Amino acid sequence: MDPFDHSTHHSRKVKAVASPSQDPFDHNLQDTLDDHLTASVFNQAIFPAIIIFIIGGMMATVIWPVVPHELFAGWLLLFITAMSYRFGIIRAFKLKSHNNKGLEFWRKRFVLASAISGTIWGSLVMFNFLIESGILQTVIILAVLGVSAGGINSYASIRGAYPVFLSISLFPVGVWILSLGDERFTLLTLLVLFYIALMRSAVRYRDFLIEGVTLGLANERLVDELSESNENLIKEKTTQEVLHKLAGLGLRNESLDSLLLMAIEIICQVPWINTNNKGAIFLAEPGARMLRLSASLNLNPELLTRCHQVKFGECLCGRAALQNKLIFSDCVDQRHDISYEGMPNHASYHMPIGDNNAVLGVLVLYLKQGHQKIEEEVNFLKSVSNGLANIIERIRAIESSQIAYQVIENTSDAIVVTSPEGIIQSVNPAFTKITGFEEQDVTGNSPRVLRSGHHSNEFYKSLWKDLKRKGFWAGSLTNRCKNGSLITVQQNISSIRDSADEISNYIGVFHDITHIKRAEEDMRQLAYFDALTALPNRHMFEDRLHQAVTLHQKTDQQMAILFVDIRGFRTMNQSFGYSAGDDVLRGTVQRLKTVVRSDDTLSRVGGDEFAVLMNQVEKPEIIESVIHRISSAMAKPFKIDGVEVQGHVHIGIALYPSDASDARGLIDCADTALHQATSELNDQPGYRYFSGEQKEQSVSRLRLESDLRHAVEKDELVLFYQPQFNLNDGSLAGAEALLRWKRDGGKLVPPNDFIPLAEQSGLIVPITEWIVPQVVSDWYASPVESIIIPRVAINISGHHIGQPERLIKLITDTLDQSGISPQHLELEVTESSILEDIGRATETLKILRELDVTIALDDFGTGYSSLSYLVSLPIDLLKLDRMFITDICNDQRSIDVVRGLIMMCHSIGIKVVAEGIETLEQGKLLNELGCDIVQGFYYGRPVPADEFYWKQRGELA
Repeated sequence: MDPFDHSTHHSRKVKAVASPSQDPFDHNLQDTLDDHLTASVFNQAIFPAIIIFIIGGMMATVIWPVVPHELFAGWLLLFITAMSYRFGIIRAFKLKSHNNKGLEFWRKRFVLASAISGTIWGSLVMFNFLIESGILQTVIILAVLGVSAGGINSYASIRGAYPVFLSISLFPVGVWILSLGDERFTLLTLLVLFYIALMRSAVRYRDFLIEGVTLGLANERLVDELSESNENLIKEKTTQEVLHKLAGLGLRNESLDSLLLMAIEIICQVPWINTNNKGAIFLAEPGARMLRLSASLNLNPELLTRCHQVKFGECLCGRAALQNKLIFSDCVDQRHDISYEGMPNHASYHMPIGDNNAVLGVLVLYLKQGHQKIEEEVNFLKSVSNGLANIIERIRAIESSQIAYQVIENTSDAIVVTSPEGIIQSVNPAFTKITGFEEQDVTGNSPRVLRSGHHSNEFYKSLWKDLKRKGFWAGSLTNRCKNGSLITVQQNISSIRDSADEISNYIGVFHDITHIKRAEEDMRQLAYFDALTALPNRHMFEDRLHQAVTLHQKTDQQMAILFVDIRGFRTMNQSFGYSAGDDVLRGTVQRLKTVVRSDDTLSRVGGDEFAVLMNQVEKPEIIESVIHRISSAMAKPFKIDGVEVQGHVHIGIALYPSDASDARGLIDCADTALHQATSELNDQPGYRYFSGEQKEQSVSRLRLESDLRHAVEKDELVLFYQPQFNLNDGSLAGAEALLRWKRDGGKLVPPNDFIPLAEQSGLIVPITEWIVPQVVSDWYASPVESIIIPRVAINISGHHIGQPERLIKLITDTLDQSGISPQHLELEVTESSILEDIGRATETLKILRELDVTIALDDFGTGYSSLSYLVSLPIDLLKLDRMFITDICNDQRSIDVVRGLIMMCHSIGIKVVAEGIETLEQGKLLNELGCDIVQGFYYGRPVPADEFYWKQRGELA
């Protein structure tokens, strides 16, 4: 074996003593041994260095007298320099090397020192060429060989140091021996053998050192492992004891807060966690994302007050709950949202309690400041967290079961528990209250005792099939009570499974919905049938029409719908009262039922409007026949309070598929035809078929309505103002605001073309809500050429009267925002809008009157006027319609009527306004009759605000 190749030998030694518990961070055992040997050499190198220094001094003393002083002084200087370098690296190692780091660097420095040392000692032999004395030559050779043999102990500790030293130091000895005589080969052989012996000795010595170091390391590791194992056993035992104690807490019959306080005391007693004997447990409030302080140990009262409740995400506790992960802090820092003055610094663990799905709470342990996070402590806290979760869940489960028992006993729902075979095991008190059966009556029996006979066997078979397949069933049942009465119940049945996934019970829950079913039937009756006549209402009529259209689309059969309107019905209502009107409607239904075909559908679709759906119309004559019979039946007078009242009908007809191919279209066509009949026939009975011309008019009307909807947005609406004058002195009394429409920026659309459309479509409401503030802006925001109109009259639609809250809000908001006097506003309401609901209208007008707004009744005399309600209406002005004024100069009856109205109004404090004055003669006559205010083309036409020039009108009459 090559004496220089000792790697195999070392490996064998290393493997023999290597410990199975080798530190996983020691990546190479050979390097670890080399590091220990290197550190050992440097730590023990001072004494050998001193010995070498002494030997060097002795050799200098012996040789100095017999060699040239200059040459030996150079050797001596080299020797001192080399020894200084050796002392220097030893000292530097001790000052700079910590924890045996960077030892490869120091090994290289030691090998360099070995090379220098070998060079110095080898060069000492070269002086033998200058010395004649054999004794001195022998001393030099022995000194070099002695130093080589003695120094091998330290050089052998560092790989590469001793072969370098021996090779360099003994090479000059061999050179000197070769220079001798015949005995040189013998001496050279001895030198080689000596060299080999030294090398073998160095190898053995190094193996000895390695074995010793290895055993030392193994013993250290064994001691560390035994110590660590003992600590782990202690910690594991402690953990198990703590978990056992926590598990025992869950079995105690105490409140949850008390048990959690005991748990904190147990946790804080663990000896290997320095908890400062301080801790707390917060519980999560279900559904509130809030932590409540449930238990605390040795915490400052100030902290207890501030931490009574903590939101998720707030402070470290809330963040641990929100993120559902442990949070560690080694000090009190900016993450502590909750703190107080003088709060001591500390470290802390914040461990969520629960699983990945839900956080039940947070455990907080307080430790000394600067305490570092330790994995064993984290693992311990995870185990503790699970134990606390078990306590919380068990106590809450017990509380829930107690609550559940109370709920079952006190709930209004009946509960039945059966065996897997369907035998009743228990029922709750609500079951007895609903069915009348006591628990002993049904226990041990099948739920068949409740069967009413209203459900077939197939129904129950399907129920059990679904229950077994899905695990639940829900639906309504008709059951029979103990007294024989029937009830309808909403039933839910669920299967309960045990740990082996086998069905252990069935639970049925039901409540009595008999009253709900009755109410639903009543609601259906109200939703689809007219309460007064018991006929299908508009909703059902449209539904049946949709069905008929769908059917006829497949068969191509014709059908027709008739809209029937009772003319004069409003007069009957107003004259004889609503009760009489109801009698007329019921009488109408009886007449119509006798004349329509049995296959046709008769419906009441409005107040005095009926519809007839004729499903099959083979020829037009059939429609004519039905129309004739309806007209004849309705031509007979109604007798109300002994008075015969004549009634007749207008009828609008639409045909399928010639007029429209869908239900909505047919209704629109019939409605259009009825509207045409009403406008053309006036008070004469008759009917109209829908025509193409009507359709074009309808389309045109729809386009006009569409454009009107955007008129406000496009700023197309403008206001004109017509002056009103006081007859007594000719002063300006006010003006009436009249709406105009510049459609698409062009000519003005006649008011008669779009005002009725706005009324019918309901657009008049948002338009009025534009008019009111616009009037204020035109006249009272800033004066127009210093002209201030005392009062501006604004027409109010019946739609707004029907929405009193919206109207009142419009006026109050306008007054509040503008700050103007309410007396500047006059609201004109039509007679017809009030008569729709006179009671409601009166209340609305009273509220407006209390705001000091002037109220005027417009178009008086155009409807079914009743002088009696003038007394009760809260109005300030009454406007006579132009129909009273047109012939007033030529008709004595008109003069008498107007005189009587003026006198009556003045007697109850109401002023009279006459409109439509077109001649001076009319004005003079009205002045004689006592009229207060006049308005008409003779006195002034409507103009925009910036063209309004009237302040005074000279002679009015």
